[in-house]
Amino acid sequence: MKTAAILLAAGKSKRFGASNKLMASFRGRPLIAHAAETLRDFAPDQLIAVVSNLDMASELDGFTCIPVNGVFAAQSASLRIGVEFARLAGADRVIIVLADMPFITKPMLRGLCVKCTANNGSVATDGYKRSPPACFPREYFGTLTNLQGDRGAGKLLWEIPDNALVSVKGCELADIDTVDDLIRYM
Repeated sequence: MKTAAILLAAGKSKRFGASNKLMASFRGRPLIAHAAETLRDFAPDQLIAVVSNLDMASELDGFTCIPVNGVFAAQSASLRIGVEFARLAGADRVIIVLADMPFITKPMLRGLCVKCTANNGSVATDGYKRSPPACFPREYFGTLTNLQGDRGAGKLLWEIPDNALVSVKGCELADIDTVDDLIRYM
């Protein structure tokens, strides 16, 4: 199966303040660099980043960067753009990763690919919540490109069967939404 990884990096970051949280320093590098590096090491067939501006491209070597008209976009719009690009590039499945999740791992991504079938997606869970990263086969592309609002594929994650869940440590699903989060996880 041809796998495209989509890094969603075009959010509004309202809770973080005026600066671009993805370029904020986290453990010595911009926050976005952590998820990007894990995806590069995972080495899917294609790396796609949907970005709010091309200033982030310096941290995204190897990615095809798709700007969202230079503005911040709802998660569903970013998802739609990334999935459509992957579909046109011939992907059989997509792994969706949020750029503000610095603790994702290669084993987590491998597990998602193993559990994703032609008919069902897979999603990470810490036993309490289901959260990106998630993997969806081509059969879901139409549904993914028709989502609306800022919840992205949230509802779809709960429709994934239990046997397609990838169990991870809760800290691996942490995302950075506020300056306090950034400090707490340093």
